[in-house]
Amino acid sequence: MTSAGALLSEAKQCLERRDIEGAWSRLQEASSLASTQPSALSAQQHHWLRRHLYILSPLWSQPVRHGVVALRRCRQEDEAFFRSTFEDHSFTQRFNRQRPWSGDLARALHKFGQEPPALLRMLQWVVCLRDEPVGLISLSHLDLTNSRAEFSIGFPQSISAGISHKACLLALHFSFFVAGLHRLYGHVYEGNDPALQAAARIGFCREGFLVDHFRFQPGGFVGVHVVGLTRQQALSNGSLTQTVKRRIGQEWGKW
Repeated sequence: MTSAGALLSEAKQCLERRDIEGAWSRLQEASSLASTQPSALSAQQHHWLRRHLYILSPLWSQPVRHGVVALRRCRQEDEAFFRSTFEDHSFTQRFNRQRPWSGDLARALHKFGQEPPALLRMLQWVVCLRDEPVGLISLSHLDLTNSRAEFSIGFPQSISAGISHKACLLALHFSFFVAGLHRLYGHVYEGNDPALQAAARIGFCREGFLVDHFRFQPGGFVGVHVVGLTRQQALSNGSLTQTVKRRIGQEWGKW
């Protein structure tokens, strides 16, 4: 029988080759052995095992859905949607002010849709309405050490406030109570008052303003409002918890 320590070594080798399925299989075997033989692994090995079981967990890949609204990971077939979205100047001015995608976009989307988000430090969702792409939500700069991520949401075309609100609530529930993150934060460009109002509507608190925080070419510097929300703040927000129960059927009070 292969020892738990040997299985961890094999899992690390699989990760170096980006053999995610192989790594996950070995981690599960190692976890099963360690549960019956606690002394088989050192404290450091136990920590590495727990961390990577979380990093590679299938929870990161499962669609988040309620009714006709779903958040799913991006995929190769989304190339046309992404390309048209990032060629929309009004959208990028609100979302991230990046230049239009270049290079092999389909390959990039496949990578971001298949590899573990915690390894990429990015979870990119496509917001779907009746299975048709209508928007984007991302958890970027995923930081497991500090249990936080940067939250971004954007819709290239006009869509009802109810749909975008529900998508946000689904993302919050996943972030805090499925993935177990402690904090989400976001940057709202100066002058984008509708985004600030939308952030407040889903519970985010204003935490300050960063002058000339980003530099874009062309265009120079731009300041951003910082908004943030912790899991405890979400749980303490009675209006938010009631809305979550009504809109997506989740009872945060039990967590």
